[in-house]
Amino acid sequence: MLQYKLIQIIAEALEIAPEAITPEASSDTIEAWDSLKHLEVVLNVERSYNVKFKTSEIAELVSVARLEDALRQHNAL
Repeated sequence: MLQYKLIQIIAEALEIAPEAITPEASSDTIEAWDSLKHLEVVLNVERSYNVKFKTSEIAELVSVARLEDALRQHNAL
């Protein structure tokens, strides 16, 4: 189940309604999720969960599911 906090962070960064954020949501399915907004999403997630993703990870965090997985790997969820 998606964390409410993560949904809020992503929705705020992408300037879309939280209801649009589903586990399947990604940069391919959300038009607002472009490269600039991607960096904003990642930075806001890092700040909110007090984690630091490796540069090599950031390019892979292009979906809600991948963000959740990364947060679990960093023991933030």
